[in-house]
Amino acid sequence: MKKIVSLIALVLVGLASVAQTLNVRVGSVTYQFPAAQSGNMTFTGGTTLTIMDKAFTLSEVDEMYIDDAEVVDNSVAVVYDGTSQVISATAQ
Repeated sequence: MKKIVSLIALVLVGLASVAQTLNVRVGSVTYQFPAAQSGNMTFTGGTTLTIMDKAFTLSEVDEMYIDDAEVVDNSVAVVYDGTSQVISATAQ
């Protein structure tokens, strides 16, 4: 019985240590929100979603997805590809 409890505890610790990030892409800018800090997201009037005090008009959002990337608070990354760029901004 102790082995089963220990195994379950190890699995839960392993799951908790995986970082998840909510990514919201608007044009060439991807806003990244650490899932552990995102909390409640307010959906207003069927047109606006607010995540960590950042309001998004849903008609402007191109994509939303969750990945296992770890992000650093208040960071910005710019990746250039020829004449275009992709910007990732992390919220605090």
